[in-house]
Amino acid sequence: MAKATTFLIFITMQYKENYGAHAWEGEGECPQYWKFKGGSDYVSRSLTLEEVQDGGIEEFAQSVIDSISYKDDHSEEYCIDWELRTEEEHKAALSDLKKEYGKDYTCFTPKSASDRADQLEKWEEERKAS
Repeated sequence: MAKATTFLIFITMQYKENYGAHAWEGEGECPQYWKFKGGSDYVSRSLTLEEVQDGGIEEFAQSVIDSISYKDDHSEEYCIDWELRTEEEHKAALSDLKKEYGKDYTCFTPKSASDRADQLEKWEEERKAS
């Protein structure tokens, strides 16, 4: 029997930092001097064909995006794009990136916004080890 096709949601986030907030002492309005600093890519848990066909993918994607997006006076991370991929399409895309850049490409698996720092630290350790 053929393996069932599984899907995931690939999310591209933009990170920006407010350089105006570095010298701000918390009184009055925070100065605004935003600089774009790159971003991160995330993948959702695996989704079955039934979950995809039942609809609600947009709502599921938005719930994942909401769990990893944030904004405060100092920085912001928000979604710039997302797409539904099969796991095979995703593996092929990562393989293409590895060929292009000569190294593995890491996508985060969102759990909650508070887990992001732990994921970044783990990724940094893996990057230094390679």
